[in-house]
Amino acid sequence: MTAALNKIQLIGNIGADPKAITTKDGSFFVTASLATNESVKRNGKWESMVEWHLLIFFGSMTKITEHLRKGSQIYLEGRLRSNSWTDSAGTNIVVTSVQLLGYRTKEAEATDSVSTSAEVHLAQMRDMLEASSEEIPF
Repeated sequence: MTAALNKIQLIGNIGADPKAITTKDGSFFVTASLATNESVKRNGKWESMVEWHLLIFFGSMTKITEHLRKGSQIYLEGRLRSNSWTDSAGTNIVVTSVQLLGYRTKEAEATDSVSTSAEVHLAQMRDMLEASSEEIPF
């Protein structure tokens, strides 16, 4: 038997609020779009290229979509699957794992005073580690 692997890992931003869909047979799933950016150099200038991905959440993974909104930054793992449940052709990503990066509470969005991006979290972690490392006696 030959080995096979169908796994994808992405970090990007949700392009629109997730959409719940119920099929004719009563099945339930959630879709969302994800934008990933890539910087490429063309004619001596850096340009940002955006790639769009359609995400599909099944089963227990649909619970996480309650926390996703347009602009949410996430890390995900999933597998590629050909689109067989709609008339449009294409390849989708069936999400198997999600981590919220840069998650913002509704209170923070209302006041717009707290930035919880991944970069801010990393900076806070670095500050905490640097401060506590001075207290280590060895």
